[in-house]
Amino acid sequence: MGRAVRNVQNPMGCRWCGIDQPDHADWWVPEVGWHRWTQPTQEQIKQRMRERRALRQSPARPSSPMGCRLCGIEQRGHGIQATAGGSHTWQQPTSEQIKQRMLARRQQATEELCSVQQQTVDRAQQMHAERQQLTDQADAYLTLQGIEESESQRPGCGWLPVDATTDCDWDPNCPVHGRTKG
Repeated sequence: MGRAVRNVQNPMGCRWCGIDQPDHADWWVPEVGWHRWTQPTQEQIKQRMRERRALRQSPARPSSPMGCRLCGIEQRGHGIQATAGGSHTWQQPTSEQIKQRMLARRQQATEELCSVQQQTVDRAQQMHAERQQLTDQADAYLTLQGIEESESQRPGCGWLPVDATTDCDWDPNCPVHGRTKG
């Protein structure tokens, strides 16, 4: 199937569009209009090199289904690519390559979704445990203060140090919203 490749601008690509000098000719981009290859700034070169390094260190995405038959890079931005046997220009992928690449992308998307779902479940369980811990602390505090919890002692809004709500019926004895007995 070939290696997975991501489009990254050559650090020495044109300042305005990122296209390599040998492949450039006249090119149009909205920022500057028609232009010839222009040397990138030092900051652009550094930034492009950082992007390349980051992509090498992160897991590769499967090649685009319509990427080059030989390297997987999409036709737009392909240019001339160096290979072990010389160089090549973009070549139409075979229908089998397209099918394999689409299946690989679907598999990766499924794995990423499962990972996100598991993270969500883990976080929900963590939040539930934290809430239970806070409820236990509030119960312990009330017990230490000699306050027994009963519905008749609770203010109308159901206020507890852990479970305070803003939808109080403005019970005058509510420690959050009303006057407390004093």
